Amino acid sequence: MLYKEDWDEARENFKAWWEGSLDRPLIQIIAPKEKHPGDENIDSWVFLRHYPDAGKAVNLLLSKFERMLFLKEAYPNVWINLGPGVLSAFLGAELKFDGKVGTAWFEGDMSLDDIVEMEFNPENTWWKYLIKCIRVASEKCYDKAVVGFTDLLDPITVVGQLRGNYPTNLLRDMFYLEIDWIRL
Repeated sequence: MLYKEDWDEARENFKAWWEGSLDRPLIQIIAPKEKHPGDENIDSWVFLRHYPDAGKAVNLLLSKFERMLFLKEAYPNVWINLGPGVLSAFLGAELKFDGKVGTAWFEGDMSLDDIVEMEFNPENTWWKYLIKCIRVASEKCYDKAVVGFTDLLDPITVVGQLRGNYPTNLLRDMFYLEIDWIRL
């Protein structure tokens, strides 16, 4: 791996850790090679910050990796972060991103009946962008960095995001469904 000279050793340590045979925790230290303003952190929101230009996002990450040290088990990771629970955006919730704060959230406005009847649409804008990001990152990062998949989150949270006003609407749904169940 271009930015990780001891990648084979780190990979073996990960394998041993997962098998329970590593006698210590995994250690990941990422630090700038030289002190330059802005090199302290890797932008985990680069794919949303530069949407829809996945190529620019990957190039910025690779440029940053050139200036970083990846010590012990740390490695260059191109995490395609589209926000926790982007699955809800794939299913119709609105993705909102605040680049100043560095966070994304999802707002839906669906009924439970809408959610039960929904079908995945492969033409969804965010799904197509994820596929583009994976393709571009996989091509540009070959032998340079590991490409990490986005965070889909758990099904309950995704349903809550699709309902809107998370978590209040979902909690009300559960309460009223419980009341109906007791009456039966």
